[in-house]
Amino acid sequence: MVERFFRDVEGLITALDDYIDKRNDIRKPVVWTSKVCAIVEKVGRLRVALDNCWSVSRKPLRAAVISLLTLTLSPA
Repeated sequence: MVERFFRDVEGLITALDDYIDKRNDIRKPVVWTSKVCAIVEKVGRLRVALDNCWSVSRKPLRAAVISLLTLTLSPA
């Protein structure tokens, strides 16, 4: 791991773009190692955790996350 400091936002953006370009050149397909039921179970636990810990002021964000999870896991 290399630690770098940037003098401005443009330098950071350039470094990130360079990193992404290099990673895209050596990309590999994702190999799923978990079973679907294990992933669904974890998402269910996440939903319970969100219900228990998010305050009223974050309800719109919580609702958006729950909607995204529901859309992602719904059958096509």
